[in-house]
Amino acid sequence: MSRERLIAHAAHALVWSIALVYLSGHIATYDLWAYLSQGKLIWETGAVPRADTDSYLPTGPWVCHNWLVSALTYPLFMAGGGAAARGLTLALMVGTLALAYRAARLHGASALVTLLVVALAIPSFSVGAMPFRPAMVSFLFVALLLAWLRCGRAWGWMPALFVLWVNLHAGVLIGLVLLGLWTAASWREPATAKKLAIITTASAAATLINPYHVRYWRMVWEILGDPNKDITEWQPVAWFTNNYPEFQILVFLTLSILLVSRERDPRVWLALALLAFAGARQIRQIPLFAIGVATLLPPAVERWMAGLRRRWPGVEMPLLKRAVPVGALALAALVFGLWLRSEPWRLRVPGRPNPGGLYYPVGGVEFLKRNGLGGNLALYFPWGEYAAWKLHGQCRVSADGRHVTVFTRDAVDCSFDFSLGREGWQRLLTNYPTDYALVPRDWPREKELVDSLKWKQLYTDRGCALYARPERTRGSFALPASADEGVFP
Repeated sequence: MSRERLIAHAAHALVWSIALVYLSGHIATYDLWAYLSQGKLIWETGAVPRADTDSYLPTGPWVCHNWLVSALTYPLFMAGGGAAARGLTLALMVGTLALAYRAARLHGASALVTLLVVALAIPSFSVGAMPFRPAMVSFLFVALLLAWLRCGRAWGWMPALFVLWVNLHAGVLIGLVLLGLWTAASWREPATAKKLAIITTASAAATLINPYHVRYWRMVWEILGDPNKDITEWQPVAWFTNNYPEFQILVFLTLSILLVSRERDPRVWLALALLAFAGARQIRQIPLFAIGVATLLPPAVERWMAGLRRRWPGVEMPLLKRAVPVGALALAALVFGLWLRSEPWRLRVPGRPNPGGLYYPVGGVEFLKRNGLGGNLALYFPWGEYAAWKLHGQCRVSADGRHVTVFTRDAVDCSFDFSLGREGWQRLLTNYPTDYALVPRDWPREKELVDSLKWKQLYTDRGCALYARPERTRGSFALPASADEGVFP
């Protein structure tokens, strides 16, 4: 094997082993329980969801934009459990990067340069690596769309792609905007622009082929105009602070490379600007920019490095060329071993606070189940989907992560005020027929709940506390065996 091929293989091993560590995730994300509930509902009723049955708060018509993902993944997750959820996450996330890598290579970038850019993009891309989210389908489709646009291939399949996309995830909007911008920026090639304009129009019309038709896009418009910033991942990036520095650094590196390489293609500039704007406006969109960088930036880096080689053609470091592949392979083996040691087939459902910050009221929910306590349950907003899945048919819950796609604005506001202990927190308990309250152990309104409203504590552990109205506290109760870890699904 030649030295160049050995270096390339070593670089591949190192970059993709790092990708495994960054992109696998190990704690079930809050929304994952909603996809299980939605999938179960679809399989039981044989129809797409249109009205909520798990909450006691006011709801509107439900537009379940990821209905097809839920229907497809529900039997997979029920059969394969946590291993299936993490496996699908890895397949989609690593597959997206592999597709971006392939598109860059086809456009003239070398393997080493492309791998370098992919490695730089991985930390920002990992912002979306939480098992499992339908947004990962949008990640894959954005990479595929960019690959087709960049290479000028398979354009006739785009309307079909958008029919599938619109039924899988509402991220189809970014695909339409990206396609429209690429079309507009192709004005220097009239024949190409005309063809793309026809394809863009057909793709936009194709998105109406969904169970909700025009109402789907009304839902998207409502989400875009929603002023609520209580959900962290919906917040914008705070520039020049320690708020997602990997994204900020990647934006400045990308701009610098485009300038020094003298990139003249307006389509590349506009596409990357759009994806950078999306990531800056909403933290959850940061991975989209990483995909754009991995797909579109390597050719620019290749041109810049080619210029450097022409300026300094005599620089040779034979010792470094021998040491680099050996060191890279050794490091790749170490990283891969650490990844295996983390039990990548196991999905954790922690029941107490941890350094990752994401945990569940495992003990409180198990207490309700074990004692057969039914009724209306107010709870910390991020826990809504977990409780709805675990207590389906036993308790109805307050608002959850489906947000304004299901609930009225007042229901969402009441739920957030209660969850965060803000002024007006008691409205969820007094304005609606609430029987129980399940909150984090350090919830700031605990004393007022007990002293002013006279609610009684039924259960507590290191992660959560369960309270009930006085009339719901009669009798004796059995405690759950353990609250440290739950089981998926």
